[in-house]
Amino acid sequence: MTRRLGYRDGTLRGYRRPHLFVIELATGKTTQVTDGDWSAHSPVWSPDGTQLAFAGLRDARTDNSLSTAPFVLTPGDEPRRVGTEDMLRALTWAPDGDALIMARLAARSETQPRLLRVPLDGSAATDLLEEIDYGSTLSAPTTTSDGRVLTTVNERGTTRVYELDPLRALTDEEQIWITALSAATTRAAITYASPDTYGEVAILDLSTGVHKVLTSYTADALHDVDWARPEPRTFQISDGTTVSGWLFKSDSQRPGPLLLDIHGGPHGWWAPLMQLGQPYQLALAAAGWSILLLNPRGSDGFGDDFHAAVYAKQGFGDEADLLEPIDQLVAEGIADPDRLAVAGYSYGGYMTNWLTAHATRFRAAVSGGGMCDLVSLGGTADVGVGMMDLIYGGTDPAVLRPQSPYESVRDVRTPTLILHGADDDRSPVGQAEQWFAALHTQEVETELVLYPGAGHLFLSSGRPSHRLDYSRRTFAWLTDRV
Repeated sequence: MTRRLGYRDGTLRGYRRPHLFVIELATGKTTQVTDGDWSAHSPVWSPDGTQLAFAGLRDARTDNSLSTAPFVLTPGDEPRRVGTEDMLRALTWAPDGDALIMARLAARSETQPRLLRVPLDGSAATDLLEEIDYGSTLSAPTTTSDGRVLTTVNERGTTRVYELDPLRALTDEEQIWITALSAATTRAAITYASPDTYGEVAILDLSTGVHKVLTSYTADALHDVDWARPEPRTFQISDGTTVSGWLFKSDSQRPGPLLLDIHGGPHGWWAPLMQLGQPYQLALAAAGWSILLLNPRGSDGFGDDFHAAVYAKQGFGDEADLLEPIDQLVAEGIADPDRLAVAGYSYGGYMTNWLTAHATRFRAAVSGGGMCDLVSLGGTADVGVGMMDLIYGGTDPAVLRPQSPYESVRDVRTPTLILHGADDDRSPVGQAEQWFAALHTQEVETELVLYPGAGHLFLSSGRPSHRLDYSRRTFAWLTDRV
């Protein structure tokens, strides 16, 4: 029995209600400091060690992980809500202890993810990234030992480190993506990915912005492998919008096979990195393919207007951003119009379904972790109602049906491989089964592969055997048909 929307919250991993406990290190005594039919998680001690800030879900009407709000408590007292902001993604304390700093999503895709300073006294929150035209953040800020606050900001597919209040950049733009940041006084430890590595640890000098790499995991593991690097590309769309991305370009002097690989989100983004979940990209590039990685409207890190441009018009709002660049690559003699393929995961799987239902140019498709029927998705995904409101315009079937690939499934002719986690709560497995059944019934070549025990993020954090199988199947499906 449930009266809450968050009864199968994939973010919090299960049906239990997590709560906070304080452990005395000297004695091992454990005291529970929150309880009840709600969730509390991600605690952070205040600078003076007397209070806890944490993320919580207390409202039964909006109880899913998208509506997480900040709370503060003194152990022994009742927690109190701080500010009016919700959709919390990460939080920490301001150095003076009189405010929280929180990364949050904006309602109804109005803006990119922002970093806010939320005072404990109830006064208005301050946008700490307001001066940055294209920047956004989903990461938790970190505090140096001398009280400065640092954060990472996504700007046009790369990462910069900023010091907050006053705002100033500490690093120049580079083709690296910083995945973690922990600061001392004059330096910070970072983990990062780049076009040359899946991930390394480095020390960042906070005065010069120069990082010193401490590890060589990728080079040690792949010392005898040479891989392709993508080149930056921009494309002018017919309505005047500029779309950027990355291209693995074949060395062939003749037009060749091209894969359009679509990122998730829709508010994800492609960066020029070695992609942990998509090693098939490098394998295809080595086999003479070109791979196009675009950041269409809706992608994060390209400004608020760009981010919000596809709200409530997914599919038809970004279709041209994905198809017209292919036409330009065909005109340049890079892509063979008879040897085109499309693939994507999560929202990329949704757009793969959408494009094959609205275009017949693709010889093969791979739809991973995707969606096809938004009407049913709203009631079956772990954060379905919140996701429908944030991205797709609410839960009204009249709004969702035009954005659903299933409405045009009868027009699909592209051989499609469907790959899906069997325990995916974010994009429930029924979405894959529904798409497979429709294609099979209308005699479109199709296969469905379900990965036992795999959730929505299995490509980055699941079993290595599943991730390897995913790339092998993708490579074989595409190269056998294109």
